[in-house]
Amino acid sequence: FMACCEPQPEKMPPGFQKGHGAIQSKDRSVRFEMTREGNDFFQTTFRKTPAGEEKFSSKIGLVYGLGGTGDEVYHLWQGDRLQESKVGWFTPKEQWGLSSLDTRAPGDLSRETTSRCVECHNTWVDHLPGTSNQYRRDTMVMGVTCENCHGPGRDHVAFHQANPAEKKGASIVLPSALSRDRQIDLCAQCHSNTPIEKGPAFSFRAGDSAESHFRTNLNDKHWEDAHVANQTKYMRDSKCFQKSDKLTCVTCHDPHKPPKKESVQQSCNECHKPADCREQPKLPKAVRENCVGCHMPPRVWMNVHFHLEGDPYSPPIRRFDHKIGIYPEATQEVLMLWQEKQDDQATQEKASQSRKSLVQFWLAEGEKRQGEFRFLGAIGALREALRLDPSPATKAKLDQATDTLADIDRQWLKALAQIDRQQYPQAIDTLEGLLKIKPDLARAHGKLGLLYSLTKQKELATKHLLLVAQHDPDDAYGFNLLGWLAYLDADYPLALRYYIQAESMIPYSSQINYRMGLALLNSDKLTEAANRFNQAIAIDPNSAGAFQGLATAYLRQGKATEALLPAKKASKLSGNENPDILLTLADACAQNLNWIDATAVAQRGLELAQKTPQGRSMVPQFQSRLKAWQK
Repeated sequence: FMACCEPQPEKMPPGFQKGHGAIQSKDRSVRFEMTREGNDFFQTTFRKTPAGEEKFSSKIGLVYGLGGTGDEVYHLWQGDRLQESKVGWFTPKEQWGLSSLDTRAPGDLSRETTSRCVECHNTWVDHLPGTSNQYRRDTMVMGVTCENCHGPGRDHVAFHQANPAEKKGASIVLPSALSRDRQIDLCAQCHSNTPIEKGPAFSFRAGDSAESHFRTNLNDKHWEDAHVANQTKYMRDSKCFQKSDKLTCVTCHDPHKPPKKESVQQSCNECHKPADCREQPKLPKAVRENCVGCHMPPRVWMNVHFHLEGDPYSPPIRRFDHKIGIYPEATQEVLMLWQEKQDDQATQEKASQSRKSLVQFWLAEGEKRQGEFRFLGAIGALREALRLDPSPATKAKLDQATDTLADIDRQWLKALAQIDRQQYPQAIDTLEGLLKIKPDLARAHGKLGLLYSLTKQKELATKHLLLVAQHDPDDAYGFNLLGWLAYLDADYPLALRYYIQAESMIPYSSQINYRMGLALLNSDKLTEAANRFNQAIAIDPNSAGAFQGLATAYLRQGKATEALLPAKKASKLSGNENPDILLTLADACAQNLNWIDATAVAQRGLELAQKTPQGRSMVPQFQSRLKAWQK
């Protein structure tokens, strides 16, 4: 229930106290200040510009992780839009940290808080369809409550108010009565790697299949690639899970109480006897029951990290590995920690050798990951080594890895800035250099594909855009852009093939449905096109393009009456300022024999078209129609 709260003065961190709230980013042009005024808390962003320093102040509306042990993340209400602050409180070190900054962003540099983020930390809020971060904040039920696992309570309450004598609970999901997969899906709605929705926000209900609502990321071979901790995936990968028909999350976790080490150990004993462990006879009695330490060890995952002053890419916590398995290095560490507590010299020497061996293991792991271009994963391994050996030599290896990743991030932002300034050859050079450091960086291949298409190098554009999904099977950018380029080349069947692949990655996209509708429209598959436009509208009711496409599909089918309403809607959504949409509306009016409105709309469209270079190509179409209709 504390997964999301409004700020609570007695629990907010000491960093809000006067004199403790200043944060300087690595980019010297940006700094932040976190302050308190009475019971309200604020973030102020200061940005240096050629015209002087600009200041943006926002009130903190929501807190994730309040009173926790890892990190606190802050969200800012800006009207009815929710933004995630770039500043977070790093509890382990009691200091402020920053997530990665893109100084090209406007205002306070905060990023949109998507509905998928809000879903995992809250029970309900009315999300405005078609927007990324717009909510009716007065409807918010904050935190994870009973309804997340037992279903909405409204029908339950209404039934029992109407039937006070009934003792059996109605309209409430009892998780223990669900199948094993559906029980796990109650946790998987948040504790899995499912950042992409397949339908409207907050549509998952207890008893549903998580896969029917959310798309599981495919790019999760490594810990650092998981969008969140992804515990359910690793649990399912365990032999303990695969050989059992009853192991679920609640085998070890009581959803109503904080976990206790003893209860987790007891869960292991339900299936395993001490004699089952071949290592037990070799271990001191004091550690024989530490099943978790050996078989589910805590790890530095790195998928969540902050940039602290002097310590970039710093993870707030180590998470337990939910892939129950045999980890020799974990057993060695459990034994080492016991050995270090003993008094005799021989055992102390064994502990020292174990520590050296573990440090070498993690250093080798870090080197291996760097060779695989897993720089974030390498930082995780080197942090394990530094935890065991906080020496200058180990710290130097970690610094080298963080410098490499920081350089990748810098070069990426440099390329984006060059693209903004239309310095395409320079941006190509920057990205090609970036790929020499990390050849599997999908987003760099995507931008290179865009740049090569803009510079009329079609073969190179196609090559890099196809590499996007090859390196990141969850990134639809390459297929989406390839579809658009094929559409512009009037190769509509090819465009559709690319869009189908993009849709498999982003199943609930108004833009992809709209673009598929355009390709179908130009292929004279009018019914299919109308279906796609309708899907785009269902996802985003404010898509002027989709309403225009739907009106066009109806007009070409001779359905003039059906075309009029979407044509009017498209015109209204575009502020009656888009000549192309006004032409469609004029045609719809004309086909409904409403010559007066058709003429008036066409006249308005003609005036707008004459004002812009893009619109002038439409002038003859408006003029020929006006001539015909005025007759």
